[in-house]
Amino acid sequence: MSRSTLLSQITELHVRKKLKHITKRQTNKKHIVPGVVQNLTEKMIEINSSVILGDSPFATTFAGTFNKIPVAIKRIDRHDIHPNWPTVEDCAEKMTNLDHPNIVKILHIYDSQFRFIVMELCLANLENYCRKLYDGIVPTHRDGFCQLVNGLHYIHSQGFIHRQVNTKNILISKQFKISDFGLHLPKYVSERDHYTMKEIKPYLCSQAPEILQFNEKAPSVEESEANHTIASDTFSLGCVLTTFLTRGNHPFGVEHHMVPTNILEGKYNFPVDMPYIHIIEQMIKKCPHERISLHQILSMKI
Repeated sequence: MSRSTLLSQITELHVRKKLKHITKRQTNKKHIVPGVVQNLTEKMIEINSSVILGDSPFATTFAGTFNKIPVAIKRIDRHDIHPNWPTVEDCAEKMTNLDHPNIVKILHIYDSQFRFIVMELCLANLENYCRKLYDGIVPTHRDGFCQLVNGLHYIHSQGFIHRQVNTKNILISKQFKISDFGLHLPKYVSERDHYTMKEIKPYLCSQAPEILQFNEKAPSVEESEANHTIASDTFSLGCVLTTFLTRGNHPFGVEHHMVPTNILEGKYNFPVDMPYIHIIEQMIKKCPHERISLHQILSMKI
């Protein structure tokens, strides 16, 4: 085992123990709304703006500390905050109550000039792994497949639709953990007037055909919300699972500019030796009503 791998494992174990302790301690303080930063808690948070863990047109994630332990802190422009979360209290109470081994744990949420999301720190994301920028530990094909299906099924069971299941939103911390659900506007709605199609295009490469078709109508936020479903999330997960199992191949093509077109036309391809083809084919069916449900997948012997 390399020195860097051993250090990552030790650091992650330390972070997990500290997070568990802090979460339990905050929960016992009933006068504090879970996840809402009070004056004392805000002093416990430090952002290291010189260390950027992730960046996009709509959010930036920095390294930081919470009660002196390493965390990730996402900064979202308040114009891009989802209308379902008008106040930090509403957002924090619901998001910090989510608890699942395959969901990124949100510790606190607070507002200033931006909205800040304090989250558990992970090692990398699936995009890093598929581009061979990360060579640390990842789950086996079987474990990774089951973890992602379980994580997304949990999100749905709690009343959320993710809307942006893609490789950048799958984080690695020995297990896979799904992040970035329900916190901001659908990408093509929030970005339509601010960003170029070149910037938006990567986020369309894992969208279901019914979403891509609807996007052409320039929907409002409310219309977009009504169109995103559990079935469209399932389609996106099928694309992500293929990319994971092949370490980089997209079922609808390797050239980004052609992927949305191939999705709309139902043109996909798998390597013959890829596992779980029979399941993923049912996840990416063109008609949403014909797609297999995550509950059905979980009932299978994988």
